[in-house]
Amino acid sequence: MSKEHDQILALAGLMQNSIQVQRIARRGNWEETTASTGIYSLFQMDADSVVAVYDGYRNLIPGLNQLKRLFMRKVERADMEITRYAMTLTHLENKLMKEQGMMEKIRDGLTAISSEFDIHDISNTSFLDRLSGLYVDTVGTIEPRVKVEGNQEYLTQTTNISRVRTMLFCGIRSAVLWQQCGGSRWSLMFGKKRLLKTVEEILEA
Repeated sequence: MSKEHDQILALAGLMQNSIQVQRIARRGNWEETTASTGIYSLFQMDADSVVAVYDGYRNLIPGLNQLKRLFMRKVERADMEITRYAMTLTHLENKLMKEQGMMEKIRDGLTAISSEFDIHDISNTSFLDRLSGLYVDTVGTIEPRVKVEGNQEYLTQTTNISRVRTMLFCGIRSAVLWQQCGGSRWSLMFGKKRLLKTVEEILEA
């Protein structure tokens, strides 16, 4: 795949994880298959390709469809909230990339977690708590923090707190990948037509 295709896949991952943050905050649940894709991507630190990070582009269909609506300007209020989460995560990623010590702490933390847990078992609350804790100790120390809005009944539940933080962590992973593939805000602002074409090519493949 081209560099532009790789950028779109990483962006789709970012949007997909942002969708899950919103879903947890407003509905009190998440889509397990999609969440599993995000969590899987966290541990693919030495993958051979971008598509391998997500175990296939088909696992990014929700995120690709979200990008398609965004680039076609067919967005609703809920879509704008998702985009806000994604853009805040790109701000955090930009700062995180300048903190080499923190990046190493994240890598070491993920390596330790993967040695203790089955990374596919997203029903394991201890696994999610560890990911949540690593997020808090690393990305969570950087400003601006992501302001998650939703139903307080859901947002105050321990399980959902861990899920939200885990999905934000996954979003950061995709934001880092996007930047590593040459993604930039400039291209998002002025290359929407070209990016839309790339999204459609991937969806039609």
